[in-house]
Amino acid sequence: MISLEQANEVVLYRSVGTSYDAIAERVGISLPTVIKICKTRHTDICKAREIARKAVITSASEYVKKRSKIYFELLQNACDELLSRDFSKMSTKELISMIKSLEQTTAIIQDSECQEVDKASNSLSNLSDEDLRKLARAEYGE
Repeated sequence: MISLEQANEVVLYRSVGTSYDAIAERVGISLPTVIKICKTRHTDICKAREIARKAVITSASEYVKKRSKIYFELLQNACDELLSRDFSKMSTKELISMIKSLEQTTAIIQDSECQEVDKASNSLSNLSDEDLRKLARAEYGE
């Protein structure tokens, strides 16, 4: 008789893309039993995959936000330092070049933030079971 805990383990492992053979070995049940559980709890597996996908997207989004905050703090510190200096010795051409460079860098950072969140969201739906399993392991420390 398979316990509810074992059946839930099967669902969890399958939701992150673990093979039937590996599940049977990890949970300590037969391969036909694993297959039967996966068939009867297919909806649960799909729901678990969706939850894991959303968790990864949330984590990626939080990471991008944290990194962005650090970049903008560094940029602010650099700007503060720059503003404390005497610009009277710089030529107009040098000042304009510096402003242009800062504006371009800021635009690149903002654009890359949007692209990374979009990539994380779009690419997760195209991941293989193996890739989902790797992401879940990284996320949940398996």
